Amino acid sequence: MVKVVADLKARLKELGMAQGGDKGTLEYRIEYGETSVKLGLATPNGDPVHLLKIGKLKPYALKVGISPIGTLDEIMFAYIDYLQKNPPSSTSDTNANGVDAQSSTTTNTTDGTTIQTNKKAQISTKVLTLAEEDDFIGILNLGGATVTSSSSIAILRKAYLKLSLILHPDKNRSCPDATKVFQALVNAYERISQPDLVEEVTLKKGQKKATAISRSNDGCKRTRVRCPRCKNPWSESSVEGNPDYFFNFMMMGIKSFTCATCLLEFGCMTAIHNCPSCQKSF
Repeated sequence: MVKVVADLKARLKELGMAQGGDKGTLEYRIEYGETSVKLGLATPNGDPVHLLKIGKLKPYALKVGISPIGTLDEIMFAYIDYLQKNPPSSTSDTNANGVDAQSSTTTNTTDGTTIQTNKKAQISTKVLTLAEEDDFIGILNLGGATVTSSSSIAILRKAYLKLSLILHPDKNRSCPDATKVFQALVNAYERISQPDLVEEVTLKKGQKKATAISRSNDGCKRTRVRCPRCKNPWSESSVEGNPDYFFNFMMMGIKSFTCATCLLEFGCMTAIHNCPSCQKSF
């Protein structure tokens, strides 16, 4: 085991990457580092992604909608995944849903933070308009994807996640209707990906019919949520005083919470989530 770990560390040294962590972390880091080298992944300034320190990596991650809160590995892996899925390419002036590509250019604030204000505002407005028309496919296509009612769950989920990085209330604070916008996005994804869960509810005579979404958690496993600052588990003790249904609020992005240890306020998109099976963060 010691020899294997030593070999892994030697490979990381060759790649110019950090060599700390357990065996699983080292293997994962090598995988991403070799991918970065093989594909020649670099920042807009030409810096190899796998060689970046966390201070230089954060602004690039934030610019493409990746949370800058987390470890170097977490941010780097997410950025490498983004670059693989979104290679640099030219875009047309408008997409099929009428969102102006030119307005999605970023605006630099005085502290150097890059915020896609115009793009977020335009997409947020469009989501609310399409939601009123029950155009759920149109909502999921606002991120530039091309999905249909017959698209696979994987394609629908990819389109949803791309938009959630822009429209989640934690990242769309400038929008006064951020929560409403995000709920409309969630509703659109559920309507298209799980149509069998949407059923008509007959109300009392004389009233209109309303749609209700039912879901079962049978067979589901709860992910472990941790504070992005102090890394302590959230809502696993009686200290926070959170009822069980608060976990649903957290995962749906309806509400943010305060860490009982370091008092940091965070939500679903900024929290650290661990797989209940392998315990890796995602």
